[in-house]
Amino acid sequence: MYPVCAATGADRRLVVQKGGSMLDLFAPLITPFKSDQSVDFEALQRNVELYERSSLDGFLVNGSSGEAEMLTPEERLDSLKAVMDCARKPVLAGVVAHSTRDALHQLEALATLPLKGVLVRTPSYYGAQHDQVEFYRELGKESAHPILVYQIPQYTGVRLTGDQLEAISHCPGVVGIKDSLGDLSLLNEKVWPQGFAYYLGASSLLQPGVAAGIRGGILALANVVPEACRRLLDLSAKRGSEKQARDLQRRLIPLNRLLGGSRGFGIAGLKAACELRGYESGSPRKPLKSLSESDRKALARAIEAI
Repeated sequence: MYPVCAATGADRRLVVQKGGSMLDLFAPLITPFKSDQSVDFEALQRNVELYERSSLDGFLVNGSSGEAEMLTPEERLDSLKAVMDCARKPVLAGVVAHSTRDALHQLEALATLPLKGVLVRTPSYYGAQHDQVEFYRELGKESAHPILVYQIPQYTGVRLTGDQLEAISHCPGVVGIKDSLGDLSLLNEKVWPQGFAYYLGASSLLQPGVAAGIRGGILALANVVPEACRRLLDLSAKRGSEKQARDLQRRLIPLNRLLGGSRGFGIAGLKAACELRGYESGSPRKPLKSLSESDRKALARAIEAI
């Protein structure tokens, strides 16, 4: 077992001001590139202006869907500022760091920005040698913004245990998690602190996740079909709409599988799907692969089916 931090009530809340739904829906924005592979900040802002008209509650900048690992620190900060210059909805910022020192420097650079929170990925290069609990404990003490843990083991190879996340969840400044584990085992394993915001990164688990008590989703799929994702969350939370929720969940699964990073088309598929829906993307940053024409047609069919 891990030692538990003493936490105050003020540390336990991530408040998103919104309308009718109690469940949050964030899109982890893609990063458009020009033909020379530089970031197209104007296209990024045009995408945000389109998403502002949707039923999304907010945006995540510099997540996995935004190719944050492929961006320089300066590009990540400039992308974030470009979004914040035109976004009226709440914004979360991703932090990609392999050391506590680096993460603290990034958090300091974000301190004056009016962010809703920061999503900090688990350090991963040295695997089990990392002290994940101490990492988030130190960041939580220093961050000017609420911290959400970002777990995505299919990319990092790091899978937090229930005991680890339970200890982290009690650290002051840590208010939630985006769990892209791909199952609900961790969500159901522990009793989380009141107000701890448990977000899923897997669209295929929304309907059962709502029943298990999630706060919402931070979903790559929400870049492509935000209204369908919103409807699925709302139906899943509405008593008497269980069949409609299951039916919509099933309809979304084929597209979600095609977009998956571990077995599907990954970033190239997500960016192509966004283009098919009228957003601007450009190719993934090399050496990420682009999508073939036959795969693009498969995506188009899956989108049309929804």
